[in-house]
Amino acid sequence: LQREVQGLGRLRLPVSRAQAERLCRLARPARYGRGEKTLLDRRVRDTWEIPRSRVKIDRRRWNRTLLPVLEELRADLGLGDGCRLKAELHSFLVYGPGQFFLPHQDSEKADAMVGTLVVTLPASFKGGALVVEHQSEKVVDRGSRRQLSFVAFYADCRHEVRPVKEGYRLALTYNLILEGGQTAIAAAAPEPATIDALVRCLRDHFATPRPSRRYRDEDQPAPPPNRLVYLLDHEYTAHGLAWQRLKGNDGARAAALRAAAERCGCEV
Repeated sequence: LQREVQGLGRLRLPVSRAQAERLCRLARPARYGRGEKTLLDRRVRDTWEIPRSRVKIDRRRWNRTLLPVLEELRADLGLGDGCRLKAELHSFLVYGPGQFFLPHQDSEKADAMVGTLVVTLPASFKGGALVVEHQSEKVVDRGSRRQLSFVAFYADCRHEVRPVKEGYRLALTYNLILEGGQTAIAAAAPEPATIDALVRCLRDHFATPRPSRRYRDEDQPAPPPNRLVYLLDHEYTAHGLAWQRLKGNDGARAAALRAAAERCGCEV
């Protein structure tokens, strides 16, 4: 990764304390999104942001590392072979002593955005761990003194940067954009035995009356249900909810459920 910052010159890795302090003088307080609003509140997010207009990256050299990493991340995130991830630079951040970002979820800046990539630059610092959580899983990344650190996660995953205790933590953040092909909803080929089992479950569900409050005190029997709702693991925006952009295991499960629904003559 070779980059230059206007007013500083070439940024050398690992990043020294002197360079980090100079970057802070070129930076501005970072804002954050809440719904459709962009806010500045250092009680929630206290970090410095270098304007992208000041940053120049040698993309030809950088892509030699970034593109293979994106292909690995695509597979790790459960996205289909027929699509690819594109990384769009969003911000260059510097966390100094005492700075942090409280737990939050990233806003999806484009309809095709599915996640975020954080590239932590090699530097000597203590604290400042990046913590990502989803349901019962947690991942903690503390960066490295000598190597770049790559962490990718879906945009609905809650994450935080814990307070830096000593030194400076520097990171590039990218929006992960899904391009071309289809995700697991089209790429997945559910096992026939799985489809057969789901078909039996659906037929049983729609044939079995489910007593409800409406019929509890009446003589007439309760009718069988006319719909089934299946909850997804991830959260989606109104613009981001689409068959081809389902996240993680949601895609494969939805593909299997859709195949079973078609066998049963159900709308899905």
